[in-house]
This record gives sequence, C-alpha cells and structure tokens, in this order.
Amino acid sequence: MTLKGRTWDRIRRPSTQPNKRRSLSNAYSPRGKLLREAAPLTDIQSREAMFSSLKKLIVCTTLAVGVLFVIELGCRFLEPGPIRFVDEFPYTPDQTLGQLHQPGFEGAWRGSHFGINSLGLRGPEPRDPSTPGVYRVLCLGSSLTYGAGVADEDSWPRLLEEHLAVRMPEREVEVLNLGVRGWNSEHYLEAWRRFGVDLVPDLVILEYSLHDLLGVRELLMEVPFPEPTPSDGLFSKLSRAAVVRHFRAEWRHRGHEARMEELNSKVNVALEDWRPEGGSSLREGIAELVEEIRATNAHPALLCFPSEFQVRIAEADRSPQGSLGMICAGLDVPYYAVGPTFRQYLAERSSLRPAVFLRGDLFHLNRKGHELISLELFISLEHSGVLP
Repeated sequence: MTLKGRTWDRIRRPSTQPNKRRSLSNAYSPRGKLLREAAPLTDIQSREAMFSSLKKLIVCTTLAVGVLFVIELGCRFLEPGPIRFVDEFPYTPDQTLGQLHQPGFEGAWRGSHFGINSLGLRGPEPRDPSTPGVYRVLCLGSSLTYGAGVADEDSWPRLLEEHLAVRMPEREVEVLNLGVRGWNSEHYLEAWRRFGVDLVPDLVILEYSLHDLLGVRELLMEVPFPEPTPSDGLFSKLSRAAVVRHFRAEWRHRGHEARMEELNSKVNVALEDWRPEGGSSLREGIAELVEEIRATNAHPALLCFPSEFQVRIAEADRSPQGSLGMICAGLDVPYYAVGPTFRQYLAERSSLRPAVFLRGDLFHLNRKGHELISLELFISLEHSGVLP
C-alpha cells in the first residue's frame, strides 16, 4: 500500500529536476527560435558577428577580384604583342593631321600593340635614306595599313617586305608603315609633304576605302558602344579593360549579319548622293598626290580595301572600287582591289566558315586577311612593272 502510494505520488507530483529532453526540444522549436532572435546580443557577440560578416565579405571580394584578374590576363594574352596590364594612349594631337604616333612609344591601346620608332612609324628604326642599295617602300594609310588588331610581323606591310626581300636578294628591302588611325585621303598629301619626301621612297602605296568618301565615312564610324578615350575618368579606365573589349567584340559579332545589312542599305543610299560630284573631287585629290610623288622619282600605287559587307553581300554597291580603278587607269597608276581576292577565298572555303576580318569588326583584317593582301599585292606590283 505504501509502495503504491509512493509510486502514485511520484507520478502525480511534478518533478523538480529540469527535463533536459524537453528543454532541448523547446530550444529548437519555432517559439525558441523567436525567443533567441528577440534576445539582445552582448557586445562581444555583436563584435564577433560583425567580424565574421566582414571576413566573409573580404573573402568573397578577394575571390571575385582574383577571378576577374585571371580573365583579364587571359584576354590580354590573346591580344597581339607583349602582355601589358595597362593601356596607354599612343597618340599626340596634331593641328593639320589630327593625330600622330608618339615617337618611341611602346605599349598597348585598344587591343593593338604599338611599337613606334623615333620617326613615329610602326616598326623598327629605318635606315638612313642616303644608304645606297636600299629599296624603300612607303605605305601611307589609316589603321587598315597600320594593322590594328594584329602584330607588326603579321601586318601586310611587313609581310610585303618579306616577299620583296625574296625577290630582290641582292638588295636590302625596307617597307615603312606610315598608317595612323583616323587618317583618310584628306590627310595623305600633308603627310607626304611632312614625312614621305624626307624618307626618299622608291615606291609609295596609297590605301583607299569607303572611309575616304565624304558622306559615307560618317556612316561607317557609327558604333554601338562608346570607344575608350585617353581621359582619366573611371568609365574611361574601365572601358580600356581587355574583358570589355572582348565583350564588345562578341556582342558585335552576334549581330554582325544584321549590322552588315543595315550598313549596306545606308551606304547604297549615300553613294547615290556621292556619285555626281564625289568621283571628280576624288580624282583631283589622287592626281595631285600622284604628281607630287612622281616629282621625287618615286612610283605611286593604289590599294583599295573593302568592308566586310562589301565582301559578303552580293548586292553591295561596289561602284567606288570601279571608280578608283578608272581613275588609276587614267593616271597610269598600278591599282589592286582586295575585294575579289577575299570573295574568292571565302567562296572556296565556305564549308569551313573562314574569316578575313577581326571578330566583331567589319573593317579591320585579321592575320589571314593581311597575309592574302600582301601576297596578291606583291603579284600585282610585279605584273605592273614598277618593281626593279
């Protein structure tokens, strides 16, 4: 009876010892979670939480910066020339020519490597003009002649130098690259007078393209992204990153078919307005320049560059190439149009989807494009009889 009473009392009376299992379950219940969240943290706990969050932020930021650095390094590795971590502006302003290369400049800008000699030309230091036995060629043009986007040894002037050296082993051959971004035929006469005459070339190759036609040039300069500038602003510095350049190129490449069609339509309309008077003014400019070149006993030659839509679109208006050919024929100047060579090369390898222009760029050539130009230009010059 007593045992039963004691057992009954133990069951009825609540235990004075804490129930560890119940306390543990309450601690992890929704009510316990609310109590914990509502409970104020001590100063030590607050500092520990702040330091923990700061530590995570630093780690995440460091990882993000490291990943971006690796991507930037990889993009710069794909660009021509030695790797440069900072882009530097290679030009100096000029009142009549717009801009010139900084003499002796060595660096990178907009995905191109700039190795400028003391005369402001791309490439090694030229020999003294009075050196006997040197056959000297001067290439006068814009960034198409400079070779934007390719290394100096892959540009068509340097490759042409190799072809000429093989043909004339008994003489030293020197091809000088006087191509500057932003130049067009309106700058050639002044550039010849200031730089070309003193170089005493035997042959002068003049670059022409749609950028030399007034009214058409403005259409071709429209771009969907702002180009990097030499200013020191934050946006300007970010736009110089190789990652941004490659993103811009990929974005343009995705829509380059539509962009080619749009540009082709606009150019066809602009050429209708250019033809009546544009052809005569173009002839006058070429004739004056050719006359001054011949006055120094040098031979002029003209090289016509196409845009990508002129190569790939069958309905593109190619009348400017024909106009240049007629002008050169009348002036007895050797003339070579690049467009047919590119169209034949692309047609013969259509299944391989070849390219002769830089990715996302409708105007500047890649390494293969420069290689084709140098070879065909050499053959054209040899057939014209201007080579010794």
